[in-house]
Amino acid sequence: MLSMLARWHAIINGLAAWETGLAQRYAHRWLPAAIKRRRLIVTAAAVACALSFAPLLFGAIPTEFSPPVNRGEVTVDVTLPAGTPLAETDDAASRISTALLDDPAVKHVVASAGRAFNGSADVFASNVAQLEFVLADPSASGNDVSRRVKRLTMLVPSASIAGAGKGMGGSAPISYNVGGDSAVIDIAANRIANALRQNPYATDVRTSNGGLGHRLQITIDSEKARLLNVSPDDAAQTARIASGGSIAMKARLPTGLRNVVVRSNAAEQGDLDALRRVTVRSSTGVLVPLADVAEISQMREPAVLDRENGERIVTVSANTGDGAPIGLVSSPMAKQLRDPTFLPAGARIESRGDIEQFLDTVSKMFAALALSILAVYVILATLYHSYTLPLVIMLTVPLASIGAFGVLFVLNALARMFPEASALQAQTLNLYSMLGIVMLVGLVAKNGILLVEYAERALREGAAANDAIARAAERRFRPILMTTLAMIAGMLPLAVGDTIGAQYRKALGTVVIGGLSSSLLLTLFVVPVVYVSYRKRTLTKTGTVRAGCAIPAAPPAR
Repeated sequence: MLSMLARWHAIINGLAAWETGLAQRYAHRWLPAAIKRRRLIVTAAAVACALSFAPLLFGAIPTEFSPPVNRGEVTVDVTLPAGTPLAETDDAASRISTALLDDPAVKHVVASAGRAFNGSADVFASNVAQLEFVLADPSASGNDVSRRVKRLTMLVPSASIAGAGKGMGGSAPISYNVGGDSAVIDIAANRIANALRQNPYATDVRTSNGGLGHRLQITIDSEKARLLNVSPDDAAQTARIASGGSIAMKARLPTGLRNVVVRSNAAEQGDLDALRRVTVRSSTGVLVPLADVAEISQMREPAVLDRENGERIVTVSANTGDGAPIGLVSSPMAKQLRDPTFLPAGARIESRGDIEQFLDTVSKMFAALALSILAVYVILATLYHSYTLPLVIMLTVPLASIGAFGVLFVLNALARMFPEASALQAQTLNLYSMLGIVMLVGLVAKNGILLVEYAERALREGAAANDAIARAAERRFRPILMTTLAMIAGMLPLAVGDTIGAQYRKALGTVVIGGLSSSLLLTLFVVPVVYVSYRKRTLTKTGTVRAGCAIPAAPPAR
């Protein structure tokens, strides 16, 4: 036991001796060399800061509002041709769910016929169904199960199978509202949907109009009905019975009241010619074919009509395949939408879903970042009684961008090389990584405060600017190193965690660790270099500096 304690103390003493030697080499060898090359250090730091934004501007760092979270659930929607009876839809859903029950990754399946999600809202129709697969592993993504479900179209050849929305609140992360001239809305929506289907990162592309379905139009001709002594009301009632059926009465059964529906064979068989031959009795007792008093036509129109503020719209939505960021889909789509020949004239496009949320978040985060920088500056200006000295301290803020964006760029480059590595996923510029960037404003400023505060104290004691910053560098090296390493250690669980919901926290921890690391390395050189230049210039202007660059001590407090 004593030998273990002795070994532990030896390790601690060795680390302390190493840190002391490193602080002395930094303060007396490396820092003076950097001060002699002030222009080179400042220029290199400025170039590095500018280059850190290049991966973001050129799309090397993907963007999204919120990374998809593995919840151990998979939801898919099954859509059959418009007009499919509910019993047939229920049978199709049962066949698909039964085929997945033998998968060990699936714990159980919940099938709901008559309800589904069309990309923007819940839809209640006889030709749709929704299947919810609860996985055995609650932290699994379910991508393999989703791909297997989509391959089961052989069981229901006429069905279309698409995954439910993977964005916030279960909505589709990629979503566009198409409005404007009603004559071109469906055309524009189909063009956007086709463009999304060509993107390898987009999946489950669909439109909210449910496709084109058959519609039967029966128009009673009042003039013909009058000439043939047929009441228009009788003709309309006959048309209802012949097409969809009409409720004749209610019957009381042991299970409750039930509607009694009168429906002709023409409606049951869907025979348009038989519908035209259905007769209606005139006032003189003559049976007149329905086609003699009505115009019967069949057309195709959208199965679902959505309206927003009284205007018809069509929502085109899509998910991203295998958790890909929405930026890989939205950026190419934005370029196509800027082409004036891509959409017909009269169509209007609005971004929805995570795209809209991301754009709104970016503008608000810029405001929050500016406010945080202003707050830090006001506090420092108040404490130091100077409008310019806080700017020297706040040089640490842009230095943090080198590590923040640099680590995201490196991790995404590695993710493309090793796509199966879960630790490299969800490293995007999203809501949570932007929160980390705002946090860095306050975290990295403390390094500059520790250096400048001690240097100002040495100046008031009569030391030269170079000597003052050298003393501060040697004495404050350990606090700067310890506080930064402590914060990095505290963020490591967020960056490397792999539990349920870890995708939300990964980018935040990664950005903070990267920003703290680059700020630590660069602050130790850039801030002292700029501080020496600043103090020599300001003290020379006030006439208080001679060759020694000394500043008189501050007057005693009253």
